[in-house]
Amino acid sequence: LYTVPRIFMGLLFLIDTFLVFMITHYCYNKNIAFVTGILFAITPMSWQLRRVVLESIQLPFLLSSILLILIILKGTFSKTQIIRDILLLSSGILLSLAIFTKIPVFTLIPLILYMIIKFSNKIKKDNKYILRNFSIWFIPIILIPSIWPIYALIINEFDDWIDGVIGQTVERTRTLNIFEPFLKIDPLLFFIGLGGLILSLIRKDFFLI
Repeated sequence: LYTVPRIFMGLLFLIDTFLVFMITHYCYNKNIAFVTGILFAITPMSWQLRRVVLESIQLPFLLSSILLILIILKGTFSKTQIIRDILLLSSGILLSLAIFTKIPVFTLIPLILYMIIKFSNKIKKDNKYILRNFSIWFIPIILIPSIWPIYALIINEFDDWIDGVIGQTVERTRTLNIFEPFLKIDPLLFFIGLGGLILSLIRKDFFLI
């Protein structure tokens, strides 16, 4: 009973590694993508993504959503508007499934919004065009996660749903020192990541920031 989900999480991790490689390849180049893929695959911190937890299920949806927007941005397979619309909608559906799996990933919405604005301006500098593209992408992000509260409302458990959400949000133990466990588990990745963030600030790499 435990081996099957562990094998499934391992397969998802292989997919995650491929998606991380492709995202980095689109953003930077093949050499950086190769190093990133290796770091993602072998560093101790990546062990967290091989456990039977919701984040392991959520991550492929999130990474796929980002990759589809990058494909549009780079113009790969998206020469016509209808293909761009399909990719936009697919990206929105994938991110909505990631949010439906675990809500905090909604904090990645600004990243994809930034990329949508970037590729929209690349094709046509028009606010209406940006709004149109954003609407196609954003509609499933509203509709699919809404299934949960709507279902709770239908079965007369909406108050329990509210209590559960509030309990998960504000009543759990928090620690301000979020860096300490990361530093203990994987100091190499911690310092490489910190150096990468500093470099991205210097280069104004808004994607990574």
